[in-house]
Amino acid sequence: MASVPEALDKLAQETQELWAPKEIETIPVDGLEPLEFYREYVSKSVPVILTGGMKDWKATKIWSMPYLVRAMADTQVSVNVTP
Repeated sequence: MASVPEALDKLAQETQELWAPKEIETIPVDGLEPLEFYREYVSKSVPVILTGGMKDWKATKIWSMPYLVRAMADTQVSVNVTP
């Protein structure tokens, strides 16, 4: 019979195998319907990398490190970290 720590280790490993995919699919945002996205990824808690979603954002064209330093130099920023 396995000890409690061994049983917990085995349970953790099996759980990871069930819930942590080996590869995460990458899909373009263009043509992705909201309902399809919800059905295939959100409702199933499936991780996915979406590409192309910010290509028309003005910020992607003007934000650079020098720009942000100029724009935010005197601004205090609060940062929260969650595990």
